[in-house]
Amino acid sequence: MTMGIYDIYLNSISNINVSILIPMGIGLILGSLLILKLMQYCLNRYYSETYYSIIGFVVGSVFILLPNLTFSINGIISICIFVIGLLIGFMFEKFEN
Repeated sequence: MTMGIYDIYLNSISNINVSILIPMGIGLILGSLLILKLMQYCLNRYYSETYYSIIGFVVGSVFILLPNLTFSINGIISICIFVIGLLIGFMFEKFEN
């Protein structure tokens, strides 16, 4: 989607264009394996930093997935409950250690 070829891939899948699907499949498999190896390396060496980075990506994606997020009373309550849940998670981690 970032590179602007999403429509080409979608059209190739619907029309079964093998000349595009094979390189796409190879790229998906190689990219997945490389990312999995990188994640495994990072989790083995830098567990906390990697874990918090993943949480940051998830939290950051909320604003992309919910572009109409407003700061009405419901939005503020949701953010407060999220922060409370995050603090409870940190407290559980401290008790575990």
